Amino acid sequence: DGVQGKSLRPYLLMEEEEEEEDDDDDDDDEDGDDSAAAAFSQFDRCPGDDVLLFQGECDHTAIANITYMGYSIRTSDWRYTVWLRFRDADGGGLWEACDDESGFCERELYDHRNEDLADFDALELVNVAAAPTSASTVARLHARLRLKFDHHIKTKTPPRKNNILWFVVDDLRPQLKATYGQSEMSTPFIDDLASSAFVFDLAFAQFAVCAPSRSSFMTGRRPSRTTDYNFVDSFRDTVGADWITLPQFFKDHGYLTRGAAKTFHPALP
Repeated sequence: DGVQGKSLRPYLLMEEEEEEEDDDDDDDDEDGDDSAAAAFSQFDRCPGDDVLLFQGECDHTAIANITYMGYSIRTSDWRYTVWLRFRDADGGGLWEACDDESGFCERELYDHRNEDLADFDALELVNVAAAPTSASTVARLHARLRLKFDHHIKTKTPPRKNNILWFVVDDLRPQLKATYGQSEMSTPFIDDLASSAFVFDLAFAQFAVCAPSRSSFMTGRRPSRTTDYNFVDSFRDTVGADWITLPQFFKDHGYLTRGAAKTFHPALP
């Protein structure tokens, strides 16, 4: 309220000043606009003859009737807009066609660096997108705009994560030949696995019953905290409805987690 029809420049400048105070080296670009604070927006053009009519006639356009969509980025210095044909809400392939000039793509660039904030009607009268001196600015703002709106853009591949395979075994005493130095049992396959795995030498059962022990090491809390003492009760129903379990932790950090057989007892996440 109270800002209808006013320039965003003062507000964007305040955000930029705060960013500069936090990190003076945040922006090395010549016009200070590459990583500047920005507002993003989009707006469709009216159907039919594709001319902008009064806004009231364009507010309720059905998605099937939208012909063009405009995508804008507004920094303190520039407003850059790209108009693309609107195929669907997903927009697959349209940005590529714009970049390689094989499809419809119209651009607008307006310089706000020396604007008169008191003269609203004088703003954005000259489109400088095609000017040779604007090429680098268009390229930078276009890249930011596409990164924001093009859901098909290929981002940098994240670092590869190690796969984690975890066996939980009931009633297995630590009497493995090579792993724990015992001589009574022959366990060549488990010993081979242990030779390239992390072996816990001081791991003890938290509770002498399956379910409470599993709830304990899956949540990192003692049975006295989980209050699980049998095969029926679950910490999810008592004290830990919002607790993050070990599988959930990996899932929240980008892993695909899968479990088989008896991991929890009862089988609760």
